[in-house]
Amino acid sequence: MRPLRSTRALCSSSSSSPPSPSPFPSPTTKIIQPRPLPPPLINGVFSVYKPFNWTSQDVVARVKGVLNASYRASALALVAPPLSSSSTSTSPTDGLNPQQVWQQERKSMRRTLADGLNLQNYNGKLPKVKVGHGGTLDPFATGVLVIGINSGTKAMASYLNGTKSYTAVGKFGSETDTLDLQGKVVKTDDGFDVSREALEKVLKNYVGEIEQRPPIYSALKKNGRKLYDLARKGEIEENDVPMRSVTIHSIELLEFANGGDTFKLSIECGGGVYIRSLIRDVGRELGTVANMVALERSKQGVFDLDSCIMMETELGEKLTEATIYDSLIAV
Repeated sequence: MRPLRSTRALCSSSSSSPPSPSPFPSPTTKIIQPRPLPPPLINGVFSVYKPFNWTSQDVVARVKGVLNASYRASALALVAPPLSSSSTSTSPTDGLNPQQVWQQERKSMRRTLADGLNLQNYNGKLPKVKVGHGGTLDPFATGVLVIGINSGTKAMASYLNGTKSYTAVGKFGSETDTLDLQGKVVKTDDGFDVSREALEKVLKNYVGEIEQRPPIYSALKKNGRKLYDLARKGEIEENDVPMRSVTIHSIELLEFANGGDTFKLSIECGGGVYIRSLIRDVGRELGTVANMVALERSKQGVFDLDSCIMMETELGEKLTEATIYDSLIAV
C-alpha cells in the first residue's frame, strides 16, 4: 500500500504547483442560483388630460417615471429578494435600497458561482418601459393626450384614426410671433370692429380642405431642423414655411358678442391642423389681427375627455400605476 503523504509535504508541493480547482465550493461560499426573469411588460394605450403649462414630453416623462418605479419594485420582488440574516455574503446590505441590494447580489453571484453553472436563465438587467404620445399639444394647451406603453407606442396609431375636436378661444387686437398668449406681440390693432355676422361668414371659408401655413414656432422641421429652433435664432420668417393641405370638418361659433374682443370656437378637423394658424388667418381676413388665448383638445381618435385620467387631481393626488392600469386598453 502506498503511504499517505504528510501535511508538510502537501504544503510544500502546493507552493511549487497549484492544485487543480475543486469542483465543489468551500463550505463558506454562498451559491446564488439563477433568478427567474422579471414579469412581462404591460402593453397598451390610454389617454391623459394634459395640464396647462406642461409639454407633451413632460407628461411622457411623468408616466414613464411612475411605470418604471412600479415595474422595478415588482420585478425586484422576483429577481432580487432581500438577503436573509444568515447570509454569508461579505457585501454589507444594511441601509441599501432594493436596487442596491440587487446590484450587490449580482456582483456576489459573478464571484462565487460554481463551475458550469448556466447563466443564460439569469436576466441581469431590467428592461425599460417605453412610453410615447400620439400627438403634440402646445405647453399652454390642455386636454386629451393619447399615451402608448411599450408595444402600445406602435399600436396606438390605429386608435387615433378619425377626427380631432378642439375648443379654442381667440382674441382680436394683437398678434404675437408664436400666435398665442405666450409670444412677443408683433402687431396690434386697437381700432378693430368685428360683428358676429362677419365672423360667422369668414369662418365658413375655412371649412373643408384648405391651404394652411403652420406657425414658425412649431415642431415641424425644415432641412432637418425644427422650426422653433430656427425661429428663436431669427433664421426663418413666416413666408419661409410652406403651405399645407389640411381638412377642417366643422367650425361652430360658441361665444361672441358684437364689439367684443374674444370669441370661442368648437372645431372638428383632421390631422395637421394648427388652430393657432386658423385664428391668425381669420383675424387677418376680417381686416384685423388675432391670437389664440386658450385651447383644449376634447377628442382624439377614440378618446375623449371622459376617457382621460388626470395627472394630478384637485386634491393633490398624484398619478399612480393603478390609475393607469384601470384605464388601459391592452394591445
